[in-house]
Amino acid sequence: MKARISVLFVLFFFCTTASLYGQSQTEEPGDLVLILDGSGSMWRELNSEHMIVSARKVLGTLVDGLPSNQQVGLIAYGHNREGDCSDIETLAPIGPLDPASLKSKIEAINPKGKTPITDSVNRAFDLLRERGNPASVILVSDGLETCSGDPCEAVKAAKESGIDFVMHVVGYGIAEENVAQLECTAQAGGGMYLPAESAEELASALDTAVETERIEGSAYLQITGIADDELADIGVRVVDPEYGSEISIGRTYTDPSTNPRLFTLEEGNYDVLVLGIGFKGDVRQRFENVSVTSGDTTSLVADFSTGELSVKVLRNGELSDAVININAAESGEFIVGARSYTSEANNPKVFSLTAGTYTLTTSSVEIENETKQTIENIVVAPNQRIDHEVSYESGVLKVGATYQGELTDVTVRITNAEGAVAQGRTYTSGTSNPKTFMLLPGTYTVTLKGLKVDGTPSKVIEVEVGKGETVEQMVEFDE
Repeated sequence: MKARISVLFVLFFFCTTASLYGQSQTEEPGDLVLILDGSGSMWRELNSEHMIVSARKVLGTLVDGLPSNQQVGLIAYGHNREGDCSDIETLAPIGPLDPASLKSKIEAINPKGKTPITDSVNRAFDLLRERGNPASVILVSDGLETCSGDPCEAVKAAKESGIDFVMHVVGYGIAEENVAQLECTAQAGGGMYLPAESAEELASALDTAVETERIEGSAYLQITGIADDELADIGVRVVDPEYGSEISIGRTYTDPSTNPRLFTLEEGNYDVLVLGIGFKGDVRQRFENVSVTSGDTTSLVADFSTGELSVKVLRNGELSDAVININAAESGEFIVGARSYTSEANNPKVFSLTAGTYTLTTSSVEIENETKQTIENIVVAPNQRIDHEVSYESGVLKVGATYQGELTDVTVRITNAEGAVAQGRTYTSGTSNPKTFMLLPGTYTVTLKGLKVDGTPSKVIEVEVGKGETVEQMVEFDE
């Protein structure tokens, strides 16, 4: 289930356009340090291609697109020795861009070992400390720390020491993981965690990370995801309300290190779009024109607390089987569906939904007629249960046929004033002749056509079916 949730998160949040803060080729860019994962797991296949192969291609294209005046450094880990947490190498110190040299070093990375993320980011901070320039650090990793370090704490310590940097983290092919550790690392670095589940998404994530300039100022937006008095996993998009451009993205998970999620922004007004992950119901919230001010922290709470909607289905006063569908009232979007069946263990059927307004639709599985019933504008409130009872009435019609004193095979077609209701076939067995139909109370026209009677004649009868009644009609085809 976690894999699906993460994929849905990528589809909803992934940004393929340049940031509002993108730099032009003529501006003097800050230093850039790329940290690349060379651990053995990079030989895994993703979309029928080894991840290291697609990463080499994508990174080569990225290098070709960097500004000619970019100062860039390159660090890799896990590519020289198996099982060695000290396997970290500065492939290129920060210096003038040399695309051919950088691409050659990237192509030579041969994944073998472990994932020492913490020591790798500390190596990058050593490079930044020597130069003293504003910088961006971009970590590309296909997994979590495997050498007992804590990269989030390392980034916090680097910030506290006065190093001037922003850090983005690209999680490549790790949709099944809880990446709160990496999200925390990006948050501590004032950057974004960008998920990628294909080469195309990796390219977009890296483009976004490179094009997102350091954000000046000390304006902060803090958003907490909660549900039922506990931390809740939410995805967050911060958007410029005037242009619709995406400023930053993040995810809280349920870990206190990332929930609340803190965003570093320029002073201004923003729209904040939130997606509740793993909930059934109204899973989207929007905070419009949220003001953040330099020196202050603006706090938001996205509450996805749930209530219960109980649906009991009856037929003639007894528990009855029906299909139940619940849709969002405003958008009509399908939320969840189930069947009531006839067991007390399942009927009433109880749904846990985020607070909101819903439309309930039921259709009987047992009755032949169209039995759709709709209840609109059902309001589900947090920590409350609302009960709805849906009731159907029915009768039973049994239709059989004989020919020359024996059961005979006929087709049966049942109609009423609204049109066709049901059809079937009797065959010649006592288990199916007469054929049984469960119908809404009413008047029906029944047409029988003999299949094994000379001339395949038809007979038509009118039948009245009452609530709770069983009406049986045997039609003779001797005449």
